[in-house]
Amino acid sequence: NWVLTYFILKSDGFPTYHLANVVDDNDMKVTHVLRGAEWLGSTTLHIMLYNAFEWNAPQFAHLPLIINKDGSKLSKRTDGFRVDFLRQSGYLPKAILNFLRSFGGGFQDFKSDSIYSLEEMIASFNPKYIVDHPAKIDFDKLHFYSSKVTKEHVINNLPSLVTLLRSLIVKSFGENVASQFSDDYLKFVLNWSKASAIST
Repeated sequence: NWVLTYFILKSDGFPTYHLANVVDDNDMKVTHVLRGAEWLGSTTLHIMLYNAFEWNAPQFAHLPLIINKDGSKLSKRTDGFRVDFLRQSGYLPKAILNFLRSFGGGFQDFKSDSIYSLEEMIASFNPKYIVDHPAKIDFDKLHFYSSKVTKEHVINNLPSLVTLLRSLIVKSFGENVASQFSDDYLKFVLNWSKASAIST
């Protein structure tokens, strides 16, 4: 027989994370908690605290972690996987979403080599299809999705992209340089870029 001891209040009177988390979630009327699998071991304590306070516990779901390709833990300080870093690097939101979709499941009939809209993902998502093992991050997939999304984006938004490209040339090199390029030439450059599109 053994007893597992948790500390929920510090000697200075301040609560530990476990107590503060339960009180805060109840105060915010949280009904569903989705968190990483590393918190699975704390869930029993959290439910015990809800019961002790005679509060209704939310529904808990623990998601598989995302790990590096070599199986090591993914650091929060890894620039290459921060969404703001990916956006600053030129990856379009749709490419990032499809990249994230490829990790942990949640979709029964989605093809790994296809591109889906956010609306399609929302309509098809089902928690029971989430995988129960860690997902290894593979940036080759990001490049693949980015290439397909960028090509699609150029085809569907060519006129506005010509305007954007011209404004970037003006900003970087001045009006005199920008005026040397016709709209047809800028369209040619954008269409050419589709063949090797990755992230920019």
